[in-house]
Amino acid sequence: MYNSHMKIKLSVFLFLCLNVWFIGTLMSIPRTETSSSGEQPSIYAREFSSSGPMLIYSGDVEVKFGDYQIYAEYVEYNRETKTITVKGRVSLRSKDTVINGEDLVFDLRTKSGTMMDNHGMMPPAIQFHTKKFQFLDRDRTKFGKFTFTSCAQRVPRWQITCSNGKIKRDKYIEMRNAVLKIKKIPVFYFPYLKYPIRKGGKATGFLFPMFGNGEQKG
Repeated sequence: MYNSHMKIKLSVFLFLCLNVWFIGTLMSIPRTETSSSGEQPSIYAREFSSSGPMLIYSGDVEVKFGDYQIYAEYVEYNRETKTITVKGRVSLRSKDTVINGEDLVFDLRTKSGTMMDNHGMMPPAIQFHTKKFQFLDRDRTKFGKFTFTSCAQRVPRWQITCSNGKIKRDKYIEMRNAVLKIKKIPVFYFPYLKYPIRKGGKATGFLFPMFGNGEQKG
């Protein structure tokens, strides 16, 4: 009888210790609630450490702030400057836009920063690649050499490359020294070109022809 009571007490003690350890583990990673302005991020990760104002996260890191999400393996967050720094591969998502790249630096207050070696998708069904994005604010992004298409084929039926330009969110892509290629053949050169990316309604810009097969001549 005495042994039974001891076993029950020992089991209860171990159960309480495990609960305390589990709660302590959860509390060891700080989580700040996202504000209505999106300036305070919620950050989740497998490992966490800190040094002064710098919070360091590693292992399946997920950052959420406003309508932005960041996924990476290593993230540094400066609480004073509200700056996110990602070293290595990173995925940045906002609404229907997905950008995959490397080495992101992003100011949560101004929505400005840089990201390298980018490729991804944006509405309406546009695939793109550029070496560097410079985010000016929430709605404007500058780029250097830029290539994009709306074709899903391995070798796109058409694509446009340009030397530099900017993207106005949900409105247009503005390009300089743009070249339209059909398959891999350069066809037209435009010193200046504005391509509409508005999801609904009409927009001014260059309208590309549809390629397909006809019943009479193929």
